[in-house]
Formats: sequence, structure tokens, C-alpha cells
Amino acid sequence: MTTPIKPETLKAYRAHKKWSQQELVDATRGKVSLPTIKRIEANKAGVYEANDRVAKNLAEALGITTKELASPFSSNENTEDLLEAFGYRYVRSLLSHDALLAFDLVHQIYGISMRAQVEMAPLFSALLAEGSLAWRREKLAKIEQSAAVLEFHGKGHLRALASIPDHVEEEVEAERNSISEKDIFGKHVGESAYEQGYDPAEQNPFTDYLKEYAKSSSAINIIFGEMIGSNIYFGLPQYQIDPYVFDRITDNNPQAKFALLGGYARLRDLPKDLFDDDKTAERIEWLISHVPIEELASREKYNRLKAVLSRGEGKEASLEASRKVKDDEHE
Repeated sequence: MTTPIKPETLKAYRAHKKWSQQELVDATRGKVSLPTIKRIEANKAGVYEANDRVAKNLAEALGITTKELASPFSSNENTEDLLEAFGYRYVRSLLSHDALLAFDLVHQIYGISMRAQVEMAPLFSALLAEGSLAWRREKLAKIEQSAAVLEFHGKGHLRALASIPDHVEEEVEAERNSISEKDIFGKHVGESAYEQGYDPAEQNPFTDYLKEYAKSSSAINIIFGEMIGSNIYFGLPQYQIDPYVFDRITDNNPQAKFALLGGYARLRDLPKDLFDDDKTAERIEWLISHVPIEELASREKYNRLKAVLSRGEGKEASLEASRKVKDDEHE
């Protein structure tokens, strides 16, 4: 049995949700393949006779009925109600431009769509959290083993070393309790850690584990560091997803980088053919074209002043450059 689908209607509903074809595949949870969706949307006959199962899965993913897929597209004000009827919920959250760029880079490098990344975020978070707790248990076991060795050998002229385990016993117990409470960010570690300057907002067990895990797994596409890339604020580290891919895409053009970092352009919207190496000029032009002219002009003035200051050409040159920027702003 088959069910009719109007290709233009399918494309319109997908565009209405701002989904790529791959994101529609993800929304069906892989029940409809990418080639199938491409074949339906490319059909020129006006109506595509699809397998009943395909039509049903597409309709459910879009939050509509198979009858609506066979009819001309109409924007429904009750789309959210229809989606909720199929078990979907809107998640509204403000994200930084850096985070959106990171989503796009993960999609570009690994082929995991933004929707799939969001859907899998709880799984990834839980796995990493449990991994960090196991890592801390292993470290704690080594500390206790070392303390036992010190106590055993701390005799005679080394008896002062035997007292060290007594000093760490309280901290070991605090760490054990922190782990048992699944205190991922180490807010409830021993008091002496805070006395030594420990700040869980800057460095905590989870951050340490993420960096160690990235290092041990040779994750060369992830770079951690201060003042770079995305900053999630909640005690998590600042990071960048493969800056080399980012540099290649922008060809290190400062205006193209500004377009992506400023959120004016999205990699997900960049036409696929512009990713080719022989399309660098067109790709850069496309990225820059999304930045408002006034923003580009303002950034150019800022860079001009910054260049003079970095060259150290003296107070007079700096003042002259600053005056020139102000004069330009009043033009």
C-alpha cells in the first residue's frame, strides 16, 4: 500500500521547522533514510506515491497527519499543539554564538546534526559524569594505598612521614562523601582545599576529568584553554572544536571569522558546494555578505586603531588614529 505525498508540501513543512534533510532523517529516528527524502523532494510529478510506513514516519516527525502531507502546505498556528500531541516539546534557551558555532562544527566534522546533539546531550552528560566519578574513585584508591605505604615504612628516623596519613584522613573522607553524593563539580570537598585557594568555578574534578579524558583519548579536535572558544560558565572549561577546520573554512579572513563568531552567518546555512577547496573566494564572500555593512565598517575602524597601538608608534600616532576613528563615526 502507498500513501501520496506532495513533494512541495514535504519541503515546505521541513523548511517551516528550519530543518535540513538530514535533520528530518534524525527526527524520524532513522526510520526514513536520507536518499528516500531526497527522492521524494526531487520528484517533479507533483505527487509521490510513498510507502505507507515512510509517509507515517515523516508525518509523525513533522507533527502533522499523512493527509496534510498529501495536501498543499498551510502554516498552522497550532503547530506547537500538534507537535505536543506527538510527544514533542519546544526547548527555548539562549545560546552564545560560540556554542552555536560549536554545534555547527561538530556537525561539519563528525556528521552529527544539531538536533541529534541536543537529543543525545543527556546521554553524553550522564556518561561523562559517571566516568568522572569512576576516575575520582581510582585516584582516591591510589591515595589511600600511598598513605598505607607511608604508614608502613614510617618508622625510626622516618616516623614523621607516618603522621601524614593522619592529616589526609579527613580530606579522604570528604572526597569519598563527595563522590557518593555525585558531587560532580566538587563543591563539597574538604575545607582545606578551599583554604588552599580551590575554586570549583575555575577548576574542579569534572573539568580536570574532561581535560584528562581528551588527552588520554588523543582528542586532537578539541582544545582547552583560557579565553578561547565557548565558555559555558557553570564550572566547565573553555574550549574550541577544531580551530583548524574553522581556519580552513574562513581561510583566516578576519571578516569571515567575525561573521561566524558574531553569529551573523551559520555553517549549517552555507551551501554545500561552497565547502569545496576551489570555492574559497565564493565561500568567504558568502560569509561576509551576512554581516551588516555598518558592523563591518565599525570593526574595520577598531582594527585600525588596534594595529597602531600594537605597533607602538607613540602617543601622538595613537591619538591621531583615535581622532580619525571618531571623525569617521560622525561622517
